Amino acid sequence: MNATAEILHEFGRGGLSVTAVVRLARTARNSFYDSFTGIEECIGYGIELGEAELFAGLEELSGEGDWRAELDEGIGGFFEAVSAGPLLAELFLVHSGASRTDAGRAAFLSGGERFVPLLSRGRDEADALGRRPSPLLDEYLSRAIVTLATRRVQDSDTKRLVTETSAMTRLAAEFYTGHGDPS
Repeated sequence: MNATAEILHEFGRGGLSVTAVVRLARTARNSFYDSFTGIEECIGYGIELGEAELFAGLEELSGEGDWRAELDEGIGGFFEAVSAGPLLAELFLVHSGASRTDAGRAAFLSGGERFVPLLSRGRDEADALGRRPSPLLDEYLSRAIVTLATRRVQDSDTKRLVTETSAMTRLAAEFYTGHGDPS
């Protein structure tokens, strides 16, 4: 996966071939074909792996704690995972949209919606304040979080994401509650 992600980063899809992957990975062509039927299956596997790693922290949230704290933890965990593995993040965030497999394209679409369940909990906060956020807000903000990470990957500035967690949490929370961090 590292070789595939590195080649995609450096040369784009046009530079990706089984020969290039096995050469960079220093493995045998037969070993590649023991794992994958072709380059598309390899990319698809990388997209699935990227999705699992990037959103692992989000999946671990209980949904029972303080919403704002879990929102910060979920966004922060995602941003940290992107920052820690920028090539794998690029494979998922940038290249999944152009995937030639149904699974890759589906991962791209679902990736933008991964924060919706967490964000939708903000509606309880809004209800308590008598606010009625747009029904599209959860999806919009989820896509904004993922888009910011995608942009930082494209700009090769993923380390910056970690410092942007609090600002993104505050921005998202303000859409529901109408005010920033109460502390």
